Amino acid sequence: MILRTGIAMRPLVALILVLVVDMRLSGEERPLTNEDVAQIVRLGLGDEVAIAKIKQARLVDFRLDTEALGSLKKAGLSAAVIQVMLERSTHAPSSTPGPAPAPTPANRSGGAVRRC
Repeated sequence: MILRTGIAMRPLVALILVLVVDMRLSGEERPLTNEDVAQIVRLGLGDEVAIAKIKQARLVDFRLDTEALGSLKKAGLSAAVIQVMLERSTHAPSSTPGPAPAPTPANRSGGAVRRC
C-alpha cells in the first residue's frame, strides 16, 4: 500500500517543485520558453500539465521554427503540446481593435454611391 502511494505521489511532488520554482521566478516575469516546457515533459507530468502551464503563463517566448520543432519532438513533446505552443505564440491577446479601413471612393462620403 505504501509503495503504491509513493509511486502515485511522484508526479505530485514534481508538480509542487515546478510550482515552487515558478513562484520564485515569477517576480522576474520571465517568459515560458521551449526549455521550460521540455523540462515539464521530462519530469513526466503529462500533456495535461504541460498544456495547462502553457495556457496559464503570462508571457511566452517560444522558438517554433522548423529546427526548433524537430528539437521539441526529439525532447519528447507530443504533437498536442507543440500545437498549444504554436497557438499560444500566434494568438497574442489584443484589447484594442485594429485600425479602421482606409476610405475608398465608394465610401468616402459615408453613404451609398449614386449613379445617374
